[in-house]
Amino acid sequence: MRYLPLYLILTVLLLASCSESKPDDLIEKEDFINLLVEFELLRTFQRTEGDSLRTAEITNAVLDRYGITFDQFERSKEFYLIDSEEYRQLYREAIEQLNMEIGRLRSPDPD
Repeated sequence: MRYLPLYLILTVLLLASCSESKPDDLIEKEDFINLLVEFELLRTFQRTEGDSLRTAEITNAVLDRYGITFDQFERSKEFYLIDSEEYRQLYREAIEQLNMEIGRLRSPDPD
């Protein structure tokens, strides 16, 4: 019984830390989807080229183009992951964009 107040305080702190609040610098959904697309293309590049130094350079260039940091991207991803269905929808939209790009690349050039 003597440790009950300490246990309650720790429980409240743990629960409070688990409930993610919206980050102040949350990346908007459209930009987040675009980043998912670019990072998926980057993963493909890394698998085919295996050049981790070049991959790091490209990652930094992508983040710079959007004016965000990797930590900001991670915070946004953690926030969107709270609602797994919403995150799946974001990923579906990213996949749709990738498929459209593949279709565009495969279509014969009109010239």
